[in-house]
Amino acid sequence: MANKIPGVSPSAPKKSKKKLIIAGIIATLLIVALVIGNSLNMLGAFRIIGDLEDGYFAEDYETSPKCKYKADMEAYFCVDGCHYFVDFYMCDGNMYQYEELPDLEITDAYVQDDGRIWFMVENAGGEEVVSSYQNAYGDVYAVSNLTGTGGVLTSTYFYSDFYPQAFEAGGSRSGTLYDGYYSFEVCADYQEYVEESDETNNCMELEIPVMDLQITDASLQQDGTLTFTVTNTGDRDVESSHPYIGGEAYEISALTGTGSISHWTYFYSDQTPWAFEAGSSATGTFYGAKAVAQVCADYNGYVEEGDENNNCRGV
Repeated sequence: MANKIPGVSPSAPKKSKKKLIIAGIIATLLIVALVIGNSLNMLGAFRIIGDLEDGYFAEDYETSPKCKYKADMEAYFCVDGCHYFVDFYMCDGNMYQYEELPDLEITDAYVQDDGRIWFMVENAGGEEVVSSYQNAYGDVYAVSNLTGTGGVLTSTYFYSDFYPQAFEAGGSRSGTLYDGYYSFEVCADYQEYVEESDETNNCMELEIPVMDLQITDASLQQDGTLTFTVTNTGDRDVESSHPYIGGEAYEISALTGTGSISHWTYFYSDQTPWAFEAGSSATGTFYGAKAVAQVCADYNGYVEEGDENNNCRGV
C-alpha cells in the first residue's frame, strides 16, 4: 500500500496539451465554416454563358451562394466540385478553357432622307466572327431590316474575305439598307448563323419618319368661297403614289354632306414643293362651295401617312 503524503490528495490525470490544441483548431474551423456559409448566402449571381461542360466564355466573375472567391489563388471554389479560375475552370478532374465568342451588335441606325437605313454593326465580343453559313467569299453574316410583324424586308451581307475588319474582335462596319420607311428595327445576324456570347443585343429599333397631311384651317364664306390650309404635320417630306406631269401629286377634296366630292384640286411637287416638306403648309380656294361640309387632304389615299384618320376638317 502506497504511503500517503500528508495534506496532499490524489489528483486526476492531466489532459494532453496536444489534444487541447487539436480540439481548439477544430472548433475554430467549424466557426469559420459557419461564417463562410452565412456569407455565401449573401453573394450575387455567378453567370456562365452556355454549358460549362462545353467551355463557353464566362461573362463575369460574380460569385453565387455556391461559389466563394479565393483571392490568393484567383479562383472560385464551388460546392458543385468545379473551381473557376480567371482563364479556365476545372471540373470533375478536367480542365476547361473559357471560350471567347463574338458578339454582333447594331450600335447605331437611322432612316435617311432617301428612305435608306444607315447602320453601324460592331463585333463587341472577344473573338472574330465565324459563321455557320459560308459561300465562296468566306463566312457570312447578314444585317436585315424588319417590319413590325418581324418579316425581313431587305438584307445586306458581309463576307469575311471582303470585310475582315468587321469579323475581328472590336471591328465594325457601316452600310445601308433600303425600304427604311417601312421597317421597325435593324438586326445583325437575324438568321443566327453566328454563335455569339449574347444573342439578345442584335437588334435596334428605328424611329421612322412619317408623312401626315392635315387640313389645319378651313373657312366657308356666304358667297360659297371656301379657303383652306393643308399642312404636312409629319417629319418626312410628302411622297405621293399618284404621279402627274407636274410631278408627284396629292389631292385636296371638298365633300358635300352626303360624302360626295363636289370640288377638288391637286398640289404638285414641282409647282408647290414647300407643300411637300415636313412642317410646311399650302393654301387653296374653292368657289361655289355652298354645299360643302368638309375638306379632306388626300381623300383617295395616294399618300401613305402615319395617321390616315386626321385628313378631313369640317366647315
